[in-house]
Amino acid sequence: MIYPYIMEDDTNPTTSDLSWIKPPPRWVKLNFDAIFNRESSHACLVMVGRNSEGFLLGGMVSKVKATSPGEVEVLVVELAVKFAMQKQ
Repeated sequence: MIYPYIMEDDTNPTTSDLSWIKPPPRWVKLNFDAIFNRESSHACLVMVGRNSEGFLLGGMVSKVKATSPGEVEVLVVELAVKFAMQKQ
């Protein structure tokens, strides 16, 4: 199951030391990550897309069943590709 996700306030004080690097003009940057719980075989996939001005284009969150961290990495990339295809 995939849920569209848009944040109203994308500030996060715990990551204030990190810096987002803008993509080149007319490009979109997709940031994605995942977490895997081996005991339950569940994973949470998250991705966010921003344009070259840093404008939030949207994102997606998905909870899935998986068998390994490697599978989870493939699934989160697939989620990001699906998002990109919807935005074309």
